Amino acid sequence: MPTGLRKVDVLLVAAAVGWSFSLIVVGFLAFLLASRVPALAGPAFAIGLSALAGGHLVFLACVADRAFRHASQSLVAWMEILSCVVLFSSLGFAAVALLSPVFFS
Repeated sequence: MPTGLRKVDVLLVAAAVGWSFSLIVVGFLAFLLASRVPALAGPAFAIGLSALAGGHLVFLACVADRAFRHASQSLVAWMEILSCVVLFSSLGFAAVALLSPVFFS
C-alpha cells in the first residue's frame, strides 16, 4: 500500500486548507472589529476566537491527520481536544454576550 496521499486525499486537503484559511481570516477580521468598535468588543472578540479555533481544528482534523499519518496520536488528540474546548467555550461566551448586551456594556 503506498504511503503517499491519494487523489481524494489531495482534494480533501486542498478544500480543507481553503476552509481553515477562510475561518482564520474571519477570526482576524473579528478581532479588528473588536478593536475598532468598543460596543462590540466582547461578542466580536469571542466570535474571532471561535473562528480561529475552528480554523485550527479544521486544519488539524483534515490536513495534518492526512499529511502526517504517523504523528503521536496522544499529542494529536490533546491538540484537537484543546481546540474544541476553546471553540465551544468562546461560542458560549459569544452567545451570552449577544443575548445579554446589558451585561457587557
